[in-house]
Amino acid sequence: MTISRNKLRLRRATRSRVKIFGTRQRPRLVVYKSNKYLEVHAIDDAKHQTLLGVTDKSTNARKLTTDKQIEWMAEQVAQKCKKHNIDTMVFDRSGYQFVGNIAKLVNAIKEKGIKI
Repeated sequence: MTISRNKLRLRRATRSRVKIFGTRQRPRLVVYKSNKYLEVHAIDDAKHQTLLGVTDKSTNARKLTTDKQIEWMAEQVAQKCKKHNIDTMVFDRSGYQFVGNIAKLVNAIKEKGIKI
């Protein structure tokens, strides 16, 4: 019996999500990636609310290269966090490895002044 990569990733995500909890002051920063797109959401687990979301599906980001898209997304996340008075977040990698575009995105968000 073979198990798909995505089911294995979801298993890892569930295992790590038990230890991670986001609040209004320190929300959970969730990353989702597909073959084409990258999405980031800040979630308040106490109220089960999504506080902010950024994706590279928008027309502004589609024109950019991948590295520029990551910088653009980090800038958008930082602006929205400042608007909601959020300065620290808990990172949820959703079962993905912390390499490549996910690592670049998190490091870019850290450079913008958000503690993760």
